Amino acid sequence: MEKLLVIDDKAFLRDIIKQAFPEFEVIYASSGKEGLKNISDGGIAIVLLDIKMPDMDGLEVLKIIKADEQNKEIPVIMISAYGDHDTVQSSLDMGASDFISKPFDIRAIKSVIQRSLGM
Repeated sequence: MEKLLVIDDKAFLRDIIKQAFPEFEVIYASSGKEGLKNISDGGIAIVLLDIKMPDMDGLEVLKIIKADEQNKEIPVIMISAYGDHDTVQSSLDMGASDFISKPFDIRAIKSVIQRSLGM
């Protein structure tokens, strides 16, 4: 079973994702630092990453993931309420696979995940 890592400081969002994706082993991280540790443990197929978090913002986490030779190919989908054009463009320029604005439709996330994983 492939691993889906959700890095978001909101527990309710992590719970929604887990319920919506029974085909994945959903792993949670409530901070950027915790998410990076999960990635370094290996086996992550795809990441859903919030931008606004308390310890380290998602753009910084994205930059670290994409700079790591071992993990740079992992698709990272940004999820944020801060979906202005500059933020979206910055995310994509830094290597994000896609950007979904909150509030989101779970069907949109499913479609983006399938596209990102070539399903």
